[in-house]
Amino acid sequence: MANEKFKLVYIASSGRSGSTLLELMFGSHPQLWTLGELYVLPFAVQSEAKPCGCGAPVGECPFWGPILQQHKSVVLGPSIGRFRDGYDVGRLFQFGEFPSIWSRNGSWNTTRQAQLAQFGADNVTLLKTVLEKSRQMKGDQVTWLVDASKSIYRLLWLKQSGLFDLRVIHLVKDPRAFVYSISKRDDGSVDTRRAARATFRWNAENYLLGKLFRNRFAEDEVRRIRYEELASQTEPVLKETLAWLGLPYDPRMVTDFRSINHGIAGNPMRHRSNGIHLDEKWRSGLSTGMQNLVRGASLVLSNRYGFTR
Repeated sequence: MANEKFKLVYIASSGRSGSTLLELMFGSHPQLWTLGELYVLPFAVQSEAKPCGCGAPVGECPFWGPILQQHKSVVLGPSIGRFRDGYDVGRLFQFGEFPSIWSRNGSWNTTRQAQLAQFGADNVTLLKTVLEKSRQMKGDQVTWLVDASKSIYRLLWLKQSGLFDLRVIHLVKDPRAFVYSISKRDDGSVDTRRAARATFRWNAENYLLGKLFRNRFAEDEVRRIRYEELASQTEPVLKETLAWLGLPYDPRMVTDFRSINHGIAGNPMRHRSNGIHLDEKWRSGLSTGMQNLVRGASLVLSNRYGFTR
């Protein structure tokens, strides 16, 4: 494996789009090991209030605890948490990265090139140990690690490092459903300012991801999955996705996806016990006028991704 690129599946999305569900199902496949949002790991280490997916504090987790003892300086260094400002804090726009997203070749000065080299080396160091530990716990058949960090910029740097055999899943949700999930209050009503910001975010993030895919990835390295199809046509979507990865389908991905996992961060549904269901509360929670506004503001990308009225 010394001369091989590290196999990594990366889930990219705007958040609240089903990434935790997909990651949990992946984690039930014998040849996949899921990490959760790896770039949140440094902040999870510093916050005992934010447990691992198994429920234990990250430092006491039987999976992450030994890895942290071995690589704590790497985890808490500048590379793993790059592009994250806190456990729940990440910036939508990292303007310094835009030239590298827009260009097919990129322009990296000496300082950035050194940072990129360190970023790649630190991630490989950590992930090699994660792979070894995952095989101890699950078996030598583990082939791919799954990083659900979602960040556009982390994905860019992983690709630019040249050290990874990357497969990217672009997980996208109907913008109306996304906006409702972000802007709903506890009583079910909608905060209109948050709805406007969420509409902008959905368009901006997916536009930037599209640019990155076109300029940096081959067509067969990226696969788009709509949340609505993942939740309603789960088995065929998983079969097609696994075939793309060169893996066989395993029915335990649907029947046993709530088994113990060691994912970092993600949606609180990680800790629940309910099954797979399509959440369409937005249809009654968003007024017709708000639905039309979100749809109109997101028309270009909505049509491109196959979301209809």
